[in-house]
Amino acid sequence: MLSSASMPETEYSVYVYLYPEDIESGYTDWEMRAVTGSIDDAVQQAQALFDTRDFKKVEVKKKYFDIKYSRVVDATFKVFQDKRRASRRSSVMALLGLSCFVCLGLILVPFIGGF
Repeated sequence: MLSSASMPETEYSVYVYLYPEDIESGYTDWEMRAVTGSIDDAVQQAQALFDTRDFKKVEVKKKYFDIKYSRVVDATFKVFQDKRRASRRSSVMALLGLSCFVCLGLILVPFIGGF
């Protein structure tokens, strides 16, 4: 078992996710922008990056050592994202799914008869 002196510190990383038109060929759609030991600093930096509106999404990830299972855990702590875009995309997908269902029903009615 690790002593408190040998346990790793909690680490917070700030990641930005780029819009598709900003991604250069051969690169990923995300990049790490900051690493800090302070949750307040990480959230403040993430909020400042998100407020620029240059990024699709900004995430704060928390990395810590789980003593019970003797492993390092890396989890998303906070996400900054424009909710209007996400909800609009969800609405479009739901409408598309419904229209496909209706069209499929109209095509199949002559083959399977009335309901």
